[in-house]
Amino acid sequence: MAGEFPGGQAGPASPLAGEGGGAATGGAAPGAAPRGDGDGGRDAAARRVQAQQAQKVRRAEDAALRTHCEHRFKSMMPPGDVVAEWYEIAGLCMPSRSRALVEGNRARLRAQASSRANLYDGYPIRSFEICANGMLSGLSSRSRPWRKSVLEDEGLMDFYPVRVWLEAYDKLVYSALAASNFYEALLACYGEMAGFGTGAILLQNHDGVASPKLVAHALTVGEYGIALGEDLRPDALARSFTLTARQMVGAYVTDRFDRKTMHWDRVTTRVREAWDKGNYEQRFTIRQLIEPNPAWVPGRIGRIGMRYRSMKWEAGQDDRRAFLAIEGYRSQPFMAPRWETLAGDVWGTGRGKKALPDMRALQLQAKRKGEATDMVVKPPTWGPPTVDRVGMLPGNHTTVAALDMNSPGIRPVYALPWQTIEVVGRDVVDARQAIDRMTYADLFMAITNMAGVQPRNMEELMRRHEEQLTQLGPVTDRANVELLQVASDRIGDILDSRGDLLNVLPPPPQELQGAEIRTDFVSVLAQAQRMLGIGQTERAVSFVGNLAAAFPGAADNIDPDEIVRDYWERSGAVSSGLRDPRAVAQMREQRAQAQQAEQMAAMMPAVKDGAEAARLLSEADASSGGALAAMLGGGGE
Repeated sequence: MAGEFPGGQAGPASPLAGEGGGAATGGAAPGAAPRGDGDGGRDAAARRVQAQQAQKVRRAEDAALRTHCEHRFKSMMPPGDVVAEWYEIAGLCMPSRSRALVEGNRARLRAQASSRANLYDGYPIRSFEICANGMLSGLSSRSRPWRKSVLEDEGLMDFYPVRVWLEAYDKLVYSALAASNFYEALLACYGEMAGFGTGAILLQNHDGVASPKLVAHALTVGEYGIALGEDLRPDALARSFTLTARQMVGAYVTDRFDRKTMHWDRVTTRVREAWDKGNYEQRFTIRQLIEPNPAWVPGRIGRIGMRYRSMKWEAGQDDRRAFLAIEGYRSQPFMAPRWETLAGDVWGTGRGKKALPDMRALQLQAKRKGEATDMVVKPPTWGPPTVDRVGMLPGNHTTVAALDMNSPGIRPVYALPWQTIEVVGRDVVDARQAIDRMTYADLFMAITNMAGVQPRNMEELMRRHEEQLTQLGPVTDRANVELLQVASDRIGDILDSRGDLLNVLPPPPQELQGAEIRTDFVSVLAQAQRMLGIGQTERAVSFVGNLAAAFPGAADNIDPDEIVRDYWERSGAVSSGLRDPRAVAQMREQRAQAQQAEQMAAMMPAVKDGAEAARLLSEADASSGGALAAMLGGGGE
């Protein structure tokens, strides 16, 4: 099935192998709940067998695909002015980032290169590290849950077996993430987001059978480019990376079924020459383009069922039809979150750009502070010409002629007031505080850096925390959508393609068949923002409770079951801790029956006494007169 490339040029038939990294082809669409036994299980097994038998496609039908890849690769790379700005930001707060960024700009930006090596204050580095660590701990911590699988149909979430199965699925996801380098890649991505405005991670299926089941490649600015889709979200990635001759041979030359067979036609002659000469660590540039598959047909198995396609080729390859690999992905294999964007912006604006004036001022003030300290401690001096050399270090001895004993001696040319150091130091502190506000380091270290007597009361801490969380709301939402949501879909797709959803998890309940699964984020920051609404709920319930003391009918306006469910969800408690509504209804019915039985038992003595009185009354002789006869209206002579 042919696709159309930009410019009206017809593309090849989109030859695609299985999932990149050896994952299976086809399978459930992202977000769809896996099927249990029956036809769904047989289809999944057939897809895995097909994936194991699939060969990597390495040649295109013609040169059109290579031309398309090279043109799009060039157009997706960042422009020069953006790269120049990144270079300066990296030099001030992330000097160890992006070797490609440094190598590509050292000759053209020699001035920045010289200043990059002469940092006078390392505070911006620490501030951005605090920001990255705070984002990782607040949004996707390894030590606590940060995501929860829920259903689009909220009514199905009331079924207890559904909640239990979803929790088992979440545990499988967490175990797969913990065994991989996912969290290390996230830390690097958050740092790139904060500093440069854009980060990127590539999630690949691991070929090994055992853990890790996935590998995360953290990309850095200068080595990749992105493009936006119709929804203004990144949907295409172009990157350039290097592999050694040893890695090239292991990945592309050696036959996957017979390790002794070598296919040298898959790489250039330069790779074979390096291998033959023993230069196993010689590096070669590889380029990769990941984009939506123009021939994609939803729900199909095979190459046209791949939503994304990936083309890898060796830079400098003369054969225009040769590729290292042409692969496919059922879900988006990369995440490219951006900190802040305007409509239509491809590259995001990070805190590094906004903190750039403060970082420049800090380096200048730190340099001036050092100069002022030197002027006070070791000022420039003057003295008589006969005193040629003066030892300024403690313990040094200076020889002075008797003729010069009565001279004024050695004096400073300019005596700088010692208060100058304090004045310049305050400027340094102001610049540091401004940088902390830009990187939100003051938010993440709010209690540690809080001035005044410790500890503060809980109410004040809560108010401060709520006020600060409002500043992180936009970036939290963007990170959830462009980073964590895409990662959750990709991880679920990898686990499904490996068969873990059928082999590891218990059979899903019938209610899950055909249901759409979405991800709800319950991280520290996301949960804290959601918890802001709990205070209103508590105040409203407390008000109605106080009002019901005087007006009992006011409590009829409250639906306690709905309030409990909302509170439970906002607090992030485990879903299985909340009973099934059907079980709750049954418990209430049993409780009502028990209460009715208790009431009946309590009424039995009174009923028994009444029956006994009626019996005695019926057996009494009213004809004999007396009090009973008088009560019944009878009279006797």
